[in-house]
Amino acid sequence: MDPLGPAKPQWSWRCCLTTLLFQLLVAVCF
Repeated sequence: MDPLGPAKPQWSWRCCLTTLLFQLLVAVCF
């Protein structure tokens, strides 16, 4: 699915962490 694949493992967890933080922010604000 991801064109970069395992070449960029850091991007994967950064994106996941950012998504979790965004969901938490939405849960707190709304």
